[in-house]
Amino acid sequence: MEPRRLYVLTKARSGSNQFAAYVNQVPGCRCYGEVFKKNYPANRDLWKGMVKRFPNADDAVFLHKTDLCAFWDTFVASHTGETDIVGARVFYHHRRSDPLWSQRIFSPDSLIVHLWRDSIFASYVSTIRAKASGEWLKRKDSEQSDSDSRTPREAAGGELLEFDVVEYQAYRRSALRWFRRTEALLADHPNVLSVEYSEIAQPERLAVRLGEFLGKAVALQETYQKTTTRPPISYLANPEDAREFVDDRLSKPRARAGSQP
Repeated sequence: MEPRRLYVLTKARSGSNQFAAYVNQVPGCRCYGEVFKKNYPANRDLWKGMVKRFPNADDAVFLHKTDLCAFWDTFVASHTGETDIVGARVFYHHRRSDPLWSQRIFSPDSLIVHLWRDSIFASYVSTIRAKASGEWLKRKDSEQSDSDSRTPREAAGGELLEFDVVEYQAYRRSALRWFRRTEALLADHPNVLSVEYSEIAQPERLAVRLGEFLGKAVALQETYQKTTTRPPISYLANPEDAREFVDDRLSKPRARAGSQP
């Protein structure tokens, strides 16, 4: 019997690397990265592990470009007899018009984890910090976090970050739109686990929920750590322009006169 398919639906800076690492700690489960994004084959280090499961590398690239459903079906089938569940991380915007979404991801047979980060402001600042510093991940065994060794200025890439109100508002609109759309699409799906970002740092509690969802005994251990423990606003050069947005939430957006949520 072929493995079941698991999809971790999310967006950047929501803890998906750690969550995928958690899934990979579950016996009989294997979770891959953002395998459906268009430029995934260009990442040689990641791609070389996938092409081994296809007749040849050219077939894998061709299917990835022209027929994602066939690409994914072939890849999952290659795990038969090895694992019970094969998963991948899928960002909201990845190949969104492709039939993969309606025919595979939202199939009633799929297992779907909707991983989301409630604080829109924290997600945004985390994104611009990562872009400025080049630090997207920090493993748990790293010697120090930036909260121990670096000032906000140093951790932001040498300079405090300028908060662009217009850019942030566009980011917020997009985040809310994708979140609401995804929640609506998943409302009647039979196999959905909703995980908020803060639960990533609670492996014992999350192990219970994930174990119930997957029908397996689960023990989880963190492999990554936060790149900072400081308030997001402390990384901004113009915090006064950002204060009104600090409490923006996906779950309960604030209405402001003269602006759209």
